[in-house]
Amino acid sequence: MSEPNQLPSTVSLDLIPSQMYGKAVRKVVITVGILTVIAMGLVFWAVNWWVALIVGALVSGPTILSALSALRRSITLSGTTVHAVRGVFSKKVDLANASTVELVVRPGRISMINLYVSDGKSAVTVPLALYSDGAGRELEIVAIRGLADGLAGSHIAAALAASTVLVNQLRAMARDASPNDRPLYRATMQAAASKTISVTLTDEQVAALVNMG
Repeated sequence: MSEPNQLPSTVSLDLIPSQMYGKAVRKVVITVGILTVIAMGLVFWAVNWWVALIVGALVSGPTILSALSALRRSITLSGTTVHAVRGVFSKKVDLANASTVELVVRPGRISMINLYVSDGKSAVTVPLALYSDGAGRELEIVAIRGLADGLAGSHIAAALAASTVLVNQLRAMARDASPNDRPLYRATMQAAASKTISVTLTDEQVAALVNMG
């Protein structure tokens, strides 16, 4: 029997599970398929069959491939290793061997904060939370804890600081703190005024989040 506080062998790091949008994606694929068949039929009637095939590939190909890629997208944590899968591509990074660790915010009407980790050979981006008008969606507690534990095993200061920020987030979630008392939300507010697509938090900004503990 496993210890009560022991993490599962594999932890999902998906901020928005594929089950939540899978049905919608399948509807898109079916709709595009029907429209493609209609378009191919019209082209076949007006021109010939090989032109119809080309039209079908151009109309439906990119959409269907994107939809299938979205369905096969996942991020998981096994021990200290993050595995990211997108379509036919996959990569992994060991948090304990990270050479670069950053907290990156994408400001906007819906702001997102991500954890960027690289080991010098590969890199992964893990969405941590989404916020809009004080409400939002945050990664599950077990996932945040797994990331915090993995980063704590690193030898670089940036990883240890990010680990502490995540621990502070866990404490805030445990006591059901208001958004402004949650480090991840506070981080998105620090970057809210920026006009750029993404903002990498500075050492001073991360330190302020560390001191929220």
